[in-house]
Amino acid sequence: MTLISFFDEDPVDNIGDLVFYRPARCIFVGPDIVMRKRRRENIREFVLGRGWDTQVDFLSVAAGDLEAAVETLRGLIEEYPDCVFDVTGGTELMLCAAGIITGSYDIPMYQRKGQTDRILWQYGCEMESVRDHLSVREAVALHSASVFDSETFEAWDVTPGLRQDVARLWEIANNNAAEWNNTCDAFAALDDDSEGEDLLEVAVVSQSGQKAAMEINERILLELMDGGYILDFDGNWGGMSFRFRDMQIKRILTKAGNLLELYTSLAADFADDWDVGVPLDWDGIAQPYGVTNTCNEIDVMLTVGITPVCISCKNGLCNKEALYELQTLAEHFGGRFARKILVATYINYNENARNSILQRAKDMGITLIADTHKISMEEFTARLREAVKDLLPEN
Repeated sequence: MTLISFFDEDPVDNIGDLVFYRPARCIFVGPDIVMRKRRRENIREFVLGRGWDTQVDFLSVAAGDLEAAVETLRGLIEEYPDCVFDVTGGTELMLCAAGIITGSYDIPMYQRKGQTDRILWQYGCEMESVRDHLSVREAVALHSASVFDSETFEAWDVTPGLRQDVARLWEIANNNAAEWNNTCDAFAALDDDSEGEDLLEVAVVSQSGQKAAMEINERILLELMDGGYILDFDGNWGGMSFRFRDMQIKRILTKAGNLLELYTSLAADFADDWDVGVPLDWDGIAQPYGVTNTCNEIDVMLTVGITPVCISCKNGLCNKEALYELQTLAEHFGGRFARKILVATYINYNENARNSILQRAKDMGITLIADTHKISMEEFTARLREAVKDLLPEN
């Protein structure tokens, strides 16, 4: 089958044809102003990275030249008698040209729902789809960005043991989110000031270290010791020393937001791919030495099928600026189809301010899940699923 796809500004619309239907040949048609070189290269690199044999071609038409668009489609129909038109996306120019050409040719065509393989209607063809998905890295790359591979970014090793640890630590933190944040900040300061012999050992005697130690919540410390997360604690020698159980526990205990981000990603067990604390290069272009890349971080990024889901996690009070930040990042790195979710423990103690943020999130198309410390993991998962339910397999 030769698939004729009308090129769209959003890569989710374009890539769906390749991911779901795996045609032998796919010819994208559209104006140069939309079908830019970088966007074409992103699709070619995606197909190459997947190792597919699909032949991908691009045919440009002049913007606003309807007659040229009609003639381009006529030429494709005559050259490829097995062609099928996908009219899911594309510009008004190409859709108008397709409408005109149907007066002369009986063309098989279909339209699917942009983010899924579900056919809205089809004529003269029977499309058979393959259930597949994008990885987080693929989704980011298709939007002309990239995951920033820095030495400071390390993927989590999600073992059954880590899942149990996250659940237990979440119980400890939930008793007082503010104290959890303060304690994690204190652990980070102690680690920075440590004279320990290895990365897991903390030993401080300085005045700044003693000041940081005073910020540790005693209840939290005792529960961490009881759970085996903090080992060999000794505060009776004029200083403080202890060991983190392992590097992943250290990462959780020295950055307060990591726990909520991990908890959120594990609650999203329906996702096809996910990553936590994703550092992103804004334009995906490597800069020469000495030139700074513009980078951002998304707390949690998922893919459900071919749709990116961007999640911001706030383990404490949040304000409207958090909504604007999420909106900007989701649109840039996930496109217009990206789902946006803000997960927060507390929104605001002031009822009017809280209601204002809730309404603003709704108006911006952001799913806001508040008071996560008060709901079970099962309910949290259910609310995350609700935000993407139309993307999930029907069976």
